[in-house]
Amino acid sequence: MPIRGAGHIVAPYCRIRNSADQAIPNGAVTLVTFNTDVEDPTDMHSTVTNTGRVTIAMPGIYSIVGNFCYEPNATGTRAMYIELNAVTNLAESHVPVNSASYYTMFNIADIIRLAAGDYVSLYTYQNSGGNLNSKSFGSNLPHLVVVWLSP
Repeated sequence: MPIRGAGHIVAPYCRIRNSADQAIPNGAVTLVTFNTDVEDPTDMHSTVTNTGRVTIAMPGIYSIVGNFCYEPNATGTRAMYIELNAVTNLAESHVPVNSASYYTMFNIADIIRLAAGDYVSLYTYQNSGGNLNSKSFGSNLPHLVVVWLSP
């Protein structure tokens, strides 16, 4: 059931982003962190504790959408994952890189039934041979959106 907030009923949802670039180490699956709650009327995300998590308070079916961008680099591959409880891989995308001139962008999505207390996160991987920064673009990247669809 949707919850009541500010005098009206609100279905649980949030849209979070990172306003700063994040250094992603070579060869390690890395949690993407978020420092800004663009919209979070049902308190699913904290910008202080576990900033890479969106925690589910109400069970149901959720839509999860993530976007991420790497700075240009022509070496290696890039990957992005949606993870459930830091254990279960819900969705993933792998992209070979072939240009030092273009950003590598990811869009990833899934729809899944989640229980109260579950949490979802974005993870990323790159093997360029050294640290490689994510790229922050205004209010668009990187971001994670989690929306309750139905019970």
